[in-house]
Order: sequence, then C-alpha cells, then structure tokens
Amino acid sequence: NQDGSQSLSASTGSLSQLFMESPLPIEASGLNKRVGVGYDRFGQHYGVHLLVFGRDLNSDAKHRGLTGRAYFNPHRSRAGVWHIGASVIYEDISDATRLGSRPESHVTDIMLVDTGEIEDVRIDRRLGIEFAGATGSFTTRLEIMWNDWERDNGSHNRFRGGYLEGGYFITGQPFRYRNGKFVRPKLEGKNGALELAYRLSWLDLNDGDIQGGEQRNAGLALNYYPRPDLRGQLNLIHVNSDQPDSDGVLFQARLQFNW
Repeated sequence: NQDGSQSLSASTGSLSQLFMESPLPIEASGLNKRVGVGYDRFGQHYGVHLLVFGRDLNSDAKHRGLTGRAYFNPHRSRAGVWHIGASVIYEDISDATRLGSRPESHVTDIMLVDTGEIEDVRIDRRLGIEFAGATGSFTTRLEIMWNDWERDNGSHNRFRGGYLEGGYFITGQPFRYRNGKFVRPKLEGKNGALELAYRLSWLDLNDGDIQGGEQRNAGLALNYYPRPDLRGQLNLIHVNSDQPDSDGVLFQARLQFNW
C-alpha cells in the first residue's frame, strides 16, 4: 500500500511542504495510496518512479492502472539547482469517479470545485509538467496538470490546473534538495529558521456537460522551525471561486511535531 509519485508537490512530505495543505490541482488529481508494485531509481541528476496499482483500500475504489514520474537536474550544485520533470497516470475506471478540492484547508469539508460522482467515466488520463529551482535561501516550484476523462460514449472531458509557489528563509538557511524534492532546513546549534512563502493556485473543472467550477487561490505562509522536530505554521489564503458568495479569506495555524 504505497503512494503513487505523480507530481513534485505530492512527492514532498507534509514535514517539508511550504503550506499546510496541497495546492488545488494536486488535491483534486492526487492518486492517494494504492496497493501495487513500485520501482524507484535515484541518481545524482535524475530520478524515476513507476507504479502498477490496483484498488484503493482507503476508499474502496476498484480502479486499476499505472503511474510514472521522471525528473532531471540539468544543473545542480551547492549554489543552486534547476529541476524539470513530468508525470503520467493511466487509470481504468470500473465504478463512479469524482474530481474536487477543498480550498487548501482541511478544517472544512466544503469543496467549491467539484464534479460530483460521475458514473460513465471509462478511462482517466493525467499529465503533469513540473519546473523548480533554488539558489541560496530561495526556492520556487511551478506545476501544470491536465486530466482527460474518456466516457463510455467516446466523448472526452478535459480539466486543468496549476500552481506557482516559492519560499525564502529570512534567517539565511540554504535550500536543501534530495531525491527530486525540497526538504526542510538543516538547523545548526540553537538557532531556529524562519521561512516566508507564497502560493498562487488555480483549478478549472468546467468542460462540456460537467460544470464543476473554477477556483483561484492566493496565499501567504510563515513557517518557524525552533528545532528539527518542531514547526509552527501560519497560512493566510484568499479564495476566489465562480460559485455564488464563495469568495473569502482563510486564516489557519498549526503546530507540527514529529519524532
């Protein structure tokens, strides 16, 4: 029972994410854990992940398929790194399926973009393109994702989304990059780390006979690492959706401890 690595954001653990929750298109198109057989290979300048999967034990979905992700570092040194990657998912749908996303907050179960349960989707294809870079205390990520639903009658619905985010360590810690993703800072001595981050995310679930809505979020985050196993987080997110009376602001705080 394992994760399918289909994007840079989804491959980054919750201890290293810039924000508390995933961007809109990542939550909507995330594969979640599946029972399957996987293969990983990491080198100095590249990485490959493959997974052939079956049912989802968490939601009892009986879909099956395969996913693959590959990335490459054309430039990598202590001073900076450039990262490019791509991912694909092919999923054979044998029951109802759905796309939707909460507004980058799991305090609420409300989804302002949601296709609802669709019964006649036969195949779900997903494509992701990722770009990232870092220098000194700065990091940035850009991902664009597409979903293509093939219906039983041969028609298609195509959805899309993307996000841009970046972080900066005000206290001067350098970026850390390992196995195709950015990880939390290394703390030395008794000095903590303070990180400021931004995010712009977008998800469009409107196409043809499916009108799941469109949403655009803009967020700021402040992360404080007093020691390696503790992090305090503040998120401020402006939510803008095409649903009536859905615009608003979210403020969320979290204290995260790991051992």
